[in-house]
Amino acid sequence: METIPRFYCNLINTFADLINRLQHKLTILLITCWGLFFYSCSTPTAVVNQNLSYTYDKDQTYLHPQYVLFNKNDSITSVYVRISASELLFAQSPNSRFPFSKYSVSLRLQNNLENRTLVDSSSVSIVFSDSIRAEFYYTYLEIKARKGGKYALIAQFSDNNRNQFIQSQFPLERSRSFNLNDMMITAVGDTMPLFAQTPDSDQTIRLRCNYPPTTGAYVAELYRKEFPLPAPPFAMVEPAVFDINPDSTFYITDENLNNLTLKSKGIYWIKRKSDDNGGFCIFRYYDGYPNINSSDNMIAPLRYLSSKQEFREITEGSNKRAGMETFWTECAGSQDRARELIKIYYNRVKEANVYFNSYLEGWKTDRGLVYVIFGPPNIVYRNSSNEQWIYGAENNMMSLSFTFLKMDNPFTDNDYSLSRNGTYKNTWYQAVDSWRQGRVWLDN
Repeated sequence: METIPRFYCNLINTFADLINRLQHKLTILLITCWGLFFYSCSTPTAVVNQNLSYTYDKDQTYLHPQYVLFNKNDSITSVYVRISASELLFAQSPNSRFPFSKYSVSLRLQNNLENRTLVDSSSVSIVFSDSIRAEFYYTYLEIKARKGGKYALIAQFSDNNRNQFIQSQFPLERSRSFNLNDMMITAVGDTMPLFAQTPDSDQTIRLRCNYPPTTGAYVAELYRKEFPLPAPPFAMVEPAVFDINPDSTFYITDENLNNLTLKSKGIYWIKRKSDDNGGFCIFRYYDGYPNINSSDNMIAPLRYLSSKQEFREITEGSNKRAGMETFWTECAGSQDRARELIKIYYNRVKEANVYFNSYLEGWKTDRGLVYVIFGPPNIVYRNSSNEQWIYGAENNMMSLSFTFLKMDNPFTDNDYSLSRNGTYKNTWYQAVDSWRQGRVWLDN
């Protein structure tokens, strides 16, 4: 049984390793100082001018760090970082008994993605010995972000043994009375956050907040809305309007704040008081999310490829799984090829759930729709108001480009709406028809 939180175990291992290898101290200090100097004094290329396609393509990089932002007080935001040990390179030193990993995390806070003026920065370098390798390594930093403002946080994670780094960008909203980062989910008895806001129905969680309500109980609103799937890119429809009237309301007291189980599916919007203009959201889709772990999870995304009649026959048939398998086999022409298509298609559905999770399952969003059918884009540009995806070479008239507008949504900062256009019609049907003929679009 684990008696010491993972965070402290990692720190203990780190310090023990540093003590055994004093000669590494100077190296670590220099790396840390360089990171602080870089983020404090340099004027890096604006994020809006960088190709961020690796953000949505896990095969482009070894590194996939996860982050949780948590407002500690009115001027400090805590940043928790998790990295899988399997993604780090462990190097052997002549002066150490065990291989070690060496990585650094640097934070840069700006007013927005376009404005490179530095608000604050923070950096840390960590060395972990392979003597006791954990599944994940955890790191903790703080950044100065005063309440009342809106910021963009740029995080850079570097594997110094491999000489590889990856950047991530996060909006940091602190202008509401209660913000999305004012609360954090942890497992009961643990100090580290859950790195997803999608607990299972049998998972007991703890809610942490440094801004307690004046009444002694948080207000929780539950939304059980059923949303239609996004329309094709060529369909000229208005963005969906979210009905902010909850289906039910209940209270979370101090007693169950540290021992909470959410059985019902839906969106849980938690506030300190009913008139807060913001809140913290927990999303309950299905057990095992974002994985595709049941026939129902596999059948629903078929609607992007099937006709209304085909989809009705599958969902209303006596054996839904058999109907789904028949659909894929008829598309592929053989069971072997059908298995290949199924693997590619549902891997995209899962990845869309990871990347585009919002008040909807990721694959049900506009970005999820495009991602599942067309795959990871070759070029991604992002600014404070939109994302642009390009399939093909930049400035090539034959390339396909999509623009997603960032929506003002109190439930999530990850809601984007596709700017639809009738010119997408032919390309959309070509891509769908390619799948239905057993070929992945652009992989022909």
